[in-house]
Amino acid sequence: QAHHLPSLGNLPPSPRYNSNKSWGFSWSPGQTLAKVTARAEEAALRKALEHTGGNKTEAARVIGISPRTLYYKLEKYGLEN
Repeated sequence: QAHHLPSLGNLPPSPRYNSNKSWGFSWSPGQTLAKVTARAEEAALRKALEHTGGNKTEAARVIGISPRTLYYKLEKYGLEN
């Protein structure tokens, strides 16, 4: 069975050519991957808590981490309140 690869014309555009808004975060030259990742992680935690009405156990489930990990990350980002 032959596998058909997409032609270059059918590939989605590279993210680096899209606006930063399409990524869901902003980035500028000189920022490290660690800083960008930390901001994205904090934003995901905030959104999960918002989505679950502050229910931390449910927020952990929604984003696929253990409640223990969630509590650690909330403390790490100063979001425990």
